[in-house]
Amino acid sequence: MIVSGTPGDTIQVTLTKGFNPVVGTGNEIAQLVEDRLDAYDFKANNTFDNQHITVTLDSSGTADISDQFDYDDSPANNKEDGTFPGDDVAQIGFVAAVVDPSNGNLPISPITSPIYLTNDGGPVVSDPNTAPEGYFQIVNSGGNGYFKIQIEDENGTGGTNPGGKWSYQTAADPEGRQSGFQGDGYYLFGSNSSTAIDNNINGDDLLEYTIFVPDTDLGTYTVAFGVSRDGVAAGDQQNDLWLNLKPAEQAGNGDIHAFMPPDTEPEPHQKGFVKLFGGSNNGNWSETSKVDGLPNFTAQVTFDNAGLYTVQVEGRSEGYHVDYFELYQGGTSRVPARRIRSSSRAILTLAAAAVEAVAAPSEPSRHRSTPPAMIGSSSAAPTARISNSA
Repeated sequence: MIVSGTPGDTIQVTLTKGFNPVVGTGNEIAQLVEDRLDAYDFKANNTFDNQHITVTLDSSGTADISDQFDYDDSPANNKEDGTFPGDDVAQIGFVAAVVDPSNGNLPISPITSPIYLTNDGGPVVSDPNTAPEGYFQIVNSGGNGYFKIQIEDENGTGGTNPGGKWSYQTAADPEGRQSGFQGDGYYLFGSNSSTAIDNNINGDDLLEYTIFVPDTDLGTYTVAFGVSRDGVAAGDQQNDLWLNLKPAEQAGNGDIHAFMPPDTEPEPHQKGFVKLFGGSNNGNWSETSKVDGLPNFTAQVTFDNAGLYTVQVEGRSEGYHVDYFELYQGGTSRVPARRIRSSSRAILTLAAAAVEAVAAPSEPSRHRSTPPAMIGSSSAAPTARISNSA
């Protein structure tokens, strides 16, 4: 659960659990109730647990409160297995508002429309930070959506210990090159002093990042990488990497060309990977979307179906530095990179004048939203207590 807004604001977030206490099975009562509940996002007719977390945003304007809620155990009686059988798979809803701590935490902004998460078949793990690695959620929607992912993000397979010839760097080099990187750090492939080429796509240097493309944001995305070159090697050295894309459920490597315009001809095209190259050759950071081909072309991929897709990256030119990558629709200007979490977390963007919320579905055996969408501010009176809005 990532909360963001104006630094200094105090935010109150409420979690609500709901259940459908159908006992009788005669006359198809259970199915009748289920059919009626299908008309609602929150498929429950009662709530049994409400939890409230209040946080003041620091100078970064964000706060991670993922570990502040008890997802599988109602604090009301604090039983390890929940309040009753099925408590740990009950549906969850979230609402939030900016509040005034000097006035009993009364809201001073609209209260968000609820975000509803439904269980995907298994119990919720108490600490979401110990869940399997998640996927990355789209930012914005309606033709302007994008994914922007730090290469070192822990939800990828590399993190701070990427392995192979990749190394994790957290500072500029002694000559000041690669300063101004985004996020916590960046990757260097091989050695700064090497101009060697690695054409062995064998998985030793493979990095993978799984994104969720919702059905509201299908279409064509440009793929761009934030890269840097030292400026001491020739223009065609230390300047490329291998790039691939596949449906997340597909084993092994994909074939990114299947997602690219049919009139493009990547060269080389090896084991489904294409060569993405370029970037400033002066020690500074820049973006590149160029694919080596006959002729060269812009890296663009089209998603025709909603679902999970995995971006695969392999190193090729030693001495190449990578900070982040992005897939975007619309214009070429995106906000600075920010980490988009999953693992049953919701991303709430809050402001006193306008409140919006983005709900992210989760990986299997966790809670997920159905479907992910931008949720506008509610019409709740600003004097209403957030605890009464769930």
